[in-house]
Amino acid sequence: MEQYIEELVPGHFTVRTNKMEITPGEIIRVSHTRLMEDASKWFKKTSESSSVVAAVHAGVSFAASTTVTGGVNTDKGTPAFQAFEMLPLMGLCFSVTSLIMFLSILTSRKEIKDFETNLPILLPIYMPATLYVITELPLYVDLVRAITMKVPLASDK
Repeated sequence: MEQYIEELVPGHFTVRTNKMEITPGEIIRVSHTRLMEDASKWFKKTSESSSVVAAVHAGVSFAASTTVTGGVNTDKGTPAFQAFEMLPLMGLCFSVTSLIMFLSILTSRKEIKDFETNLPILLPIYMPATLYVITELPLYVDLVRAITMKVPLASDK
């Protein structure tokens, strides 16, 4: 949120304080606390519901992609039929990717800086595990920092 303010006003205004010695960034953090709590609850509720649907879809897609269509017949079929056989595998990749995205939303810290970034649109479809590692990297960095330091810093510093 602070970055939007910094774009709108001259740079020297962002470090100034009001009569109570509060900076504009601190005012926004305090005034948007309730909004952030509501958004966190909504994100959690939506991600939980959507992850259940994505898990069911992944299970059905896995069963459909591993089933031999047409039985044990060795005839490969027409090219259109072969293309149709690839659709459950594509559905499995998409549902696993969406499941990983929902799980990364559930495990996020839900701080102000987490709401400043958008979810990625261009997803690596065939590498959902890589996507999960990329989305969870800040959490692991904070964990290592907390383990190695005597007095852990706040994660927004």
